[in-house]
Amino acid sequence: MVDGLWGEHEWTLYPQPYRHEFPYLAWLRLPSQNDSNILTRPVHKNMWQAHPTKTNLHIVDPELFREFEEKLEKVKTAVMDPFHEIITNNRFVAVQHPFNAHARAFEALDRLEKEFGGWRDFVEVVRGLQRNLLELVAFADWWHDIQQGYDFRPVIRGPTRGAISMTRTYTLTMPTGLSLPI
Repeated sequence: MVDGLWGEHEWTLYPQPYRHEFPYLAWLRLPSQNDSNILTRPVHKNMWQAHPTKTNLHIVDPELFREFEEKLEKVKTAVMDPFHEIITNNRFVAVQHPFNAHARAFEALDRLEKEFGGWRDFVEVVRGLQRNLLELVAFADWWHDIQQGYDFRPVIRGPTRGAISMTRTYTLTMPTGLSLPI
């Protein structure tokens, strides 16, 4: 069965190794049961329909395409200021900017607008678009949280992917003052 997931490197698996170049990936949102979020819902056959004039070809459901267009516009708006600031701020020189995810999301949306011959192609395009938009949303969430500064004391975030580190010891400080090694 084709599901568009990428095995051991799939974004829905957690925790995954922490990479300081991509700190925002720990903010990736995970799917939950009965998830209606366009970015985390599974790909189903009702997301495409037979081409009206060509046999053996399919097109994306127009409602689904509209949802993806709206989500991409919202995400684009949310990340433009952080993109500019992260480029100009020397504090973030080691952070890889998600420009590739931004470009790939637009490419995937453009591809989604075209016709598909096979189910596997459709699934790969939809999953790619979901993955890239999720990376951009994670970047925006991460940026929002780090802008809170020292006063930001996260409770255990959920449902996000999280990350593990092999080289450093991290401590989660709870609002009650309790510190837990993570």
